[in-house]
Amino acid sequence: MAIHDLLDRLRRDYAALNPQVERIDALLAEAGEQVVHDHIALRTWGDPRCDIEVLVRPFVRAGYRAAGAYRFAEKRLVARHFAHDDPDLPLVFVSELVLDQFSPGLQDMVQSLLAQVSEAELAAPDLCARGRPWQVAHADVEALRRESEYAAWLAAFGWRANHLTVAVHALARLGDLAALDEFLKAHGLRLNGAGGEIKGSPAQGLEQSSTVADVVDVEFSDGTFAVPACYYEFARRWPAPTAGSSAASSRARPTRSSRAPTGSSSRDRRTAARRRRRRCGERLARLEAHAYPRAVGKESRARRERARGRQQRAAPTVSPAAPSVRDTGPEQLLVKYGVEPISDLPGETKNSTSRSSPTCSPATTDTRSRSGRSGRPRPGTSTTTGSPHLGRARCASVIRRCSSRASRAATTVVIPRSA
Repeated sequence: MAIHDLLDRLRRDYAALNPQVERIDALLAEAGEQVVHDHIALRTWGDPRCDIEVLVRPFVRAGYRAAGAYRFAEKRLVARHFAHDDPDLPLVFVSELVLDQFSPGLQDMVQSLLAQVSEAELAAPDLCARGRPWQVAHADVEALRRESEYAAWLAAFGWRANHLTVAVHALARLGDLAALDEFLKAHGLRLNGAGGEIKGSPAQGLEQSSTVADVVDVEFSDGTFAVPACYYEFARRWPAPTAGSSAASSRARPTRSSRAPTGSSSRDRRTAARRRRRRCGERLARLEAHAYPRAVGKESRARRERARGRQQRAAPTVSPAAPSVRDTGPEQLLVKYGVEPISDLPGETKNSTSRSSPTCSPATTDTRSRSGRSGRPRPGTSTTTGSPHLGRARCASVIRRCSSRASRAATTVVIPRSA
């Protein structure tokens, strides 16, 4: 059987069991869209007579190759997906129930169902499209449902497509999944809102939504009963983010090599966890790169302020420097500190020239007669012959005493004549 014929047969059987499929395809065609299926999902029992390897034989012969393996620990399933080099062919996603992880009652029930299938039917190349070749009671199906929804659906409907998925990223006008969901709800279709209408995110590489499964009448060995059948799924795939990619390129349609079947698995969760850790590490690096220079700057300023404070505390307290007696005459210094000099002092020799221009100039005459020693004038005396004025050191001493007393009393200071 040609692969296109097998896929078409699976789709026709799926649409017959799920009437909303034809309606949705017609609505999308009216909107100018061409429906492309992302993948088709098949189910089987984890028995060597009909496991994944048996069910995918016609696809492997047609050129499909294994592209991924998954484990759903909570539902006790394993799965694999197969891809073809032809981009127009959908992916094939096949899962099986791990029987030895269930109760003996469920395992016995499955064995009783498979015992009704002949070896010829099990070896048929179109086993995946044969439907339900066994008889089962509705009560038995409900008993299986209490332990596994997956087992109950497979017992009720057999080997056929569980669901088909529309490739939203291949739509021209409704390529956004949220817009497609609003379009479907506007035409009266109900979407599965458990866990949110849209599951996944662009960061995870996949967004998906689905309709609510139609409830159909199924004939069982104990009568006809209404049971939920199939749902129609919609998937929007995003390419894996790369370093330096722009926002525009991140919204580009994914390539065939980036496609993978929908659903979660332990490996998908580990991959998502690694991506989250990598993003957290990159965010932390950006924060550190931004905050470190600021912290260093604050630390440098604080260090400089502490050093300046230590210098100020270590520096001795220096009083305002007194004017140098080398640069200022004694009369000017006395006036500066609020002391008015007296011109007529007791015992002063009248000398108009010396009085009118008092100075502390160096000696101009021989000092031997005054000091009694050669060349060394007596401290506090002027070396000018007959000068009544003080020497520079004596002037400075008097000025310091006067400046401390001036604030306590206004006293006329008389500079004594040196001996």
